[in-house]
Amino acid sequence: MELLARQRHELKTKINLHHDPITSHLPLELVSQVFLEYLAMANSGQWEYRPRAHPADYAPSEWFPDPVFGFKTGLRSPQSILRLVCKNWQQIALRTPQLWATLRVDLDMRDPAQVVRRYLELAGSLPMNLCISQTTTDNDDDSDSDAPETASQAGARVQASLLEVMKNNGQRWKSVYLFLPCELAKRFCSRLKLTATVLHTLVVYPITDPDDPGEVIELTKLKSLRCLRYYGLDIESSVDVAWRNLTHYYNWHAWEEELLTVLKLAPRLTHCEAATNQGPWGAADISPLIHRNLRNLQYFAQEQGIILELITLPSLQELIFEWDEFTELKILTDFLLRSNCRLTHLTLRGQYFRTDEKGGKIDMLQVLEHLPTITHLRFCSSTLGEKPHIFNISHLFLTQFWKLAPQDRSSGPWVCPLLQVLEIEGVLQWDFTWIVFLEVLEHRSQALPMLASVQQASRAGKSPLQRVSLRTEHAATSLPPIDRETAFELLAYRKSGLMIEIIDCCKRDHLKAALQHHGLDL
Repeated sequence: MELLARQRHELKTKINLHHDPITSHLPLELVSQVFLEYLAMANSGQWEYRPRAHPADYAPSEWFPDPVFGFKTGLRSPQSILRLVCKNWQQIALRTPQLWATLRVDLDMRDPAQVVRRYLELAGSLPMNLCISQTTTDNDDDSDSDAPETASQAGARVQASLLEVMKNNGQRWKSVYLFLPCELAKRFCSRLKLTATVLHTLVVYPITDPDDPGEVIELTKLKSLRCLRYYGLDIESSVDVAWRNLTHYYNWHAWEEELLTVLKLAPRLTHCEAATNQGPWGAADISPLIHRNLRNLQYFAQEQGIILELITLPSLQELIFEWDEFTELKILTDFLLRSNCRLTHLTLRGQYFRTDEKGGKIDMLQVLEHLPTITHLRFCSSTLGEKPHIFNISHLFLTQFWKLAPQDRSSGPWVCPLLQVLEIEGVLQWDFTWIVFLEVLEHRSQALPMLASVQQASRAGKSPLQRVSLRTEHAATSLPPIDRETAFELLAYRKSGLMIEIIDCCKRDHLKAALQHHGLDL
């Protein structure tokens, strides 16, 4: 048996040498950089709230003895995957402090506090990025009341242990993400405000509704805070250093007055994402303001979007505006004209756009005439309106897009002369024809011959258009069949260097087959 075991070990060694990864022959510094790139890719998009249904979802295979921690962590992280490949990779990982500066733990793990302590040691003196989540809530009942320690008692012990670690290392936390029940999130924030001296980013996502919405999280002590993202929690908005230093603010559950107050208290704010409801006090009680530093705004008007009537953003460069059926287009157009900003990216997304009460249409093209710096335009809509005062913004823009180029090129400058990308997504009305779409391409290339080079037109100071995207999703109004003449015209534009995307989600296979039949594959 000993001989067989030795022969087996020798054979596995030969196999490992045969499959020796290239990283074994690279310098330590280079392999460390590869590991860090892997960590960034592995964590991309992962720090969003994705709760497990039950602690049993931690599969038994995850409860393995860890050679680094010396105990069963239940932790399935990118770092654990790297260090378990081989001893060489484990040593490289241990010699890369940056690899251990990012960690996500769950309060249902076995001793998350000990895991955090070990990561703090391995990261050296680097600032830490910590994400804390919880699968179950404190109110979960225990089926075995005679157990030495109930689940709620064990949970309280784990929380206290982790809070103590955070308190003792408050100067290390750079980013903290809390996906926790509301009261527990407040408890962690309360501990952070007393000790965190370098906290840059705070994300609070309560996984349960607050029992008392009037309770607040105080930010007075978080003087280094730059980015704040929270959902459904009231935050103390008194005038303090934390608000004055804030540059990024995200809140998808706010009153209009609350958002306006933040804009007043955070003069350094450059990025803002928010969705608002009209407050019970009404917008009439709110005074207008001018914010001179905000460059990026993503705003979802869940009701009337009155806040756009109260703010002026002269430095705005990128605007993503979402609306519902109560939002009037005039509010947006007046806001853009009043701000007189150098807008480069404009996205309009929603179902309907309400015009004036008489049903008259407000021409968005008139607004674009005052926005000559636009380089990216995107229009998204998903539902057609039957009432006269509601229209489909995608279809309206598409059918009138040819107006952006005057028929007589000597009559004056074009609207949106710097436009590079045009995306139109949503439902198209029944009378849509491919001629309309071809008009977009033809006039945006300044009516050059069909096979003329778009790159040459750009170098000549003409249209710099690089990409046009057309998408539709509604079965009743999907794209009509493409005839042979249209297919060849689209193919000519593609060969000229213009990227064209045509996606019909309802007839994807049919459309693809039709295009391929004509020798076109977009």
